[in-house]
Amino acid sequence: MSTTGSDTQVGTTTHPPKGRVVSAGSPTRIPVMGRRRTYLISPAFQLRAMLVPSIVAISTVSFLVFLHFLLLQPGPDHAIANDNLTLWTLMTSDWLFTSITFSLIYASLFVLLSIIETHKAAGAVFKIKHHLHRVSKGDLRSRVSLRRKDHFQDVADEFNVMADVLLEEARKDLEIVHLALDGIGHVRPKDDDETSKRLGKAWDHLVELKHRKQQAMS
Repeated sequence: MSTTGSDTQVGTTTHPPKGRVVSAGSPTRIPVMGRRRTYLISPAFQLRAMLVPSIVAISTVSFLVFLHFLLLQPGPDHAIANDNLTLWTLMTSDWLFTSITFSLIYASLFVLLSIIETHKAAGAVFKIKHHLHRVSKGDLRSRVSLRRKDHFQDVADEFNVMADVLLEEARKDLEIVHLALDGIGHVRPKDDDETSKRLGKAWDHLVELKHRKQQAMS
């Protein structure tokens, strides 16, 4: 028995249409180009990354405000305390309002910059996890392509090298399967004895293995 055209044809490379949403078998999806950008891709990760710096920033500003009032507080013998206490109180109130305003602006800018910076890490992690899931499902043509300013570029490069090696190994395995099928097809007897049945089972297993390799490479 010889191999048929459907059994020997190597799977061809297929690419999804540009802009198509590729599902990883879970509710999470890769955003399509042109949609509104989401900066909180992984809220838990990004909020944890901002927590400690935010606490440090708020504590620093609070300490500076407290230190300022502690140093400028007039004592009982201070001239301001006797002559211009009301004026000093008004000036202090104005300064306090200005300090709080600038502190809020500073905190807002800090949070905004933190979100943008952690977005570069969270987006990269999201994409790498997505393509890891695809490889685990047998898609050896999955490759990670990060934006130029994203973090973990080296991890993405290593992932792509790993995927290339796995794909090359799958090609070699497929060639071996083709050779095995070709050899069995030429010597397989046509009667129903035990040897023929065993060869038939081996043939079926090799055909199944070949189809799985072709699917992983397509």
